[in-house]
Amino acid sequence: METLRLKQFKTIVEAGGLLKASELLGISGGGLSKSMAVLEREVGYKLFLPKGRGLELTEGGKRFYERIPETLKAIEFLLDKIEPSKNVLKLTSFEVFTTYFLSDVIATYLGQRNVEIREAIPGQMESLIAEGYSDVGITYLPIPKAGIEFLKAGKIRMGIFGLNGLWKKTATKDLPFIVPISPLEGIPSGMQGLDGWPEHLFERFTQYRVEMMETAIQLSQRGLGVSFLPEFIINKVNERSLSNLYLEEIAPPPNIKSVYRDVFLIHRRGFEETKTMRDLAKAIRKLS
Repeated sequence: METLRLKQFKTIVEAGGLLKASELLGISGGGLSKSMAVLEREVGYKLFLPKGRGLELTEGGKRFYERIPETLKAIEFLLDKIEPSKNVLKLTSFEVFTTYFLSDVIATYLGQRNVEIREAIPGQMESLIAEGYSDVGITYLPIPKAGIEFLKAGKIRMGIFGLNGLWKKTATKDLPFIVPISPLEGIPSGMQGLDGWPEHLFERFTQYRVEMMETAIQLSQRGLGVSFLPEFIINKVNERSLSNLYLEEIAPPPNIKSVYRDVFLIHRRGFEETKTMRDLAKAIRKLS
């Protein structure tokens, strides 16, 4: 049972629901809901029940909440006394890199290491690293936070992608975009969401909002919309797809040229694994 999930549970109860808690924690509602489902499996009983549009604590959930403060205090005491393992590398990123990048990195550079991978959105990612839950993060949406540093490691090319041959005659303003549902705060000026679309240059027509990038890809392959995604991901998707599901790049609006995003490694100040950082940076440069 992870301390992070206990803190998430405590925040949900004290915030009065998932929506407010997700805003405070910097995590999507879907991600928080999945985390609580894992916690319920671990404790062996339901902690919440649906009530209207919100949630209500079960009797078991109330008793569990009453024990949280002393449990967290005991865990923190134990962690202070235990020497942390030097063999476990804790990585965190969001779906772009956890799904289509980190497996190759582990196979090529980290095959002999014990590796722990977390998935988090920008903002939450930086908090996990600052608080010691993760060692290194990968992002193209850096959000400054005390105690952490960003190292520019490379860049990736972004593009609008849709089903091959379907959208060639559609004006850009009429393209039905599939966009991330997760709101972000503190991201670089002009970006409005997890995919990094330059909203200040062109306001797109949003047809669908989704939690997962994989859902956006599948909707795009069904011809239901287009997605703004890294080119390296589409190349990997097309490699494993039938020809009738290929995604092609669609010309951007006239005022937007090729979009590149700098990719950063995030680490706590004083993090000393220089070889790991070099290996990750080398792998990221290959994505350019």
